[in-house]
Amino acid sequence: MKREKKQVNTRSTPIAKLGRRTPFRPFALRLSNGEAYVFNTPESFGATSDLRLIVCFEEHQCTSIDANSVTEIIEDTTPKHSNGE
Repeated sequence: MKREKKQVNTRSTPIAKLGRRTPFRPFALRLSNGEAYVFNTPESFGATSDLRLIVCFEEHQCTSIDANSVTEIIEDTTPKHSNGE
């Protein structure tokens, strides 16, 4: 029996790396509809093995995201602190 090769969505590969990097640093994904989802903890990020579906786990809900709808990856989501100047 011939095994079918799994195709990996190369667009979402950088997203998967962000979700699994150590130490974890928050990041956000902006979608084609203008919405943005922030991943503040490693537990807030999930993805299928083929990386076609991303899941954002929030406090009281979870949102499924089609990887093809991601238009922007925002790596620096930490608030900027002013130094009083």
